[in-house]
Amino acid sequence: MSGKIVSIAVESDEWDEFEGAPSDPPKDVLPGAAWKQAREDVRAANEALAVAEKAVRELLPIDPAPGTTKVARLDHRVCGVLKVHTKLAWDSEVLLRLLASDVLEFGEANDHGIKISFAKSSWERMDDDLKERLLPAHTVTPYERLTYVEFNDDDEVDEFLEHEDV
Repeated sequence: MSGKIVSIAVESDEWDEFEGAPSDPPKDVLPGAAWKQAREDVRAANEALAVAEKAVRELLPIDPAPGTTKVARLDHRVCGVLKVHTKLAWDSEVLLRLLASDVLEFGEANDHGIKISFAKSSWERMDDDLKERLLPAHTVTPYERLTYVEFNDDDEVDEFLEHEDV
């Protein structure tokens, strides 16, 4: 063999078929028709996803407590992980009345366009007296995040399921 480097490119559409990727629309399909079909495909996929997610949620506890994580083994190498987070929210009107009553004069409605809020980290650093004063404006809303986790083998799944702090 001579010292010459030969570069060969192989073109194949097998990967697209394997991935299930749609091929480019034929050249004679108008953009509007292609867009309409793509929107229909997305709608159908979202419906299928909602049905599958409902089936997964039925395997998990109903109304898990905020701050918890629940895991369900779905099949051979797939787990569903449900984490319940909390979102800190503030009623800006109430905060204005609580904090600014000595500085600004307010009527029944806030017509000044002022909004006040605090980051969760700020709330956690506040002293207890201030927290108690602000509590009427503070709400904590739980929300869930369902995640699909796939593993290479059963050992990975078993190790994952052993940990509660996923």
